[in-house]
Amino acid sequence: MNLLVFVHPTEIEFTNNNEPQIVSIYNPYDFTIKFSFKSTKPNAFILSSAEGEILSRHTLDIIINLYDKNIDEAKLRISIYSTSNKKKMGEKTIRLICKQNESSDITKSSSSSSSKYYQQNQNLDDSTSSSSTATLLYNDVGSEFVKTHQYRDKSPNQFLIYSALIISVIILMLPYEQGGSHLNYFQVSTNFKLVAAYILGIVTVILIRN
Repeated sequence: MNLLVFVHPTEIEFTNNNEPQIVSIYNPYDFTIKFSFKSTKPNAFILSSAEGEILSRHTLDIIINLYDKNIDEAKLRISIYSTSNKKKMGEKTIRLICKQNESSDITKSSSSSSSKYYQQNQNLDDSTSSSSTATLLYNDVGSEFVKTHQYRDKSPNQFLIYSALIISVIILMLPYEQGGSHLNYFQVSTNFKLVAAYILGIVTVILIRN
């Protein structure tokens, strides 16, 4: 006869913490049963009890420890037998899933992504720093270039302005033209003094603005 095998849970997951998992086997029948485990990968797990007996209306907890962390999936098959004739009366399959490798791949992928992100940011910072340095150098050179040209442009104008200023002052300081004087070449006419005064006024305004 085939009997139902009451096992909980029917699917077990092992993660990075490698905590032991528990499988509970319940015997609801009025007689004692025997049980035994078989696995598709027997060396990958360690069971607290691979076989034994369960009294009527009793529950037995089996502790499963993960031994081989390189596997992805395995199956445990529990079979129950009669204690009198050792005839198999039923069986149940438990699925074992190991997410150790999957978590490691995720960790490696995250680490690789973080490393690439750091390198990209570092390259971006370096390029930004180089660009900023080049901009500063360009601005400094440009400023010096502008200042030099401004100085060169202003130098002739200032020379002419100061020359006109000095000449105008000298003309205004010379005496008026008088007939019969033996110093005629040091004397200037009134009109000439007016022109000198006009030029002096213009030069003064230019100097005040500068």
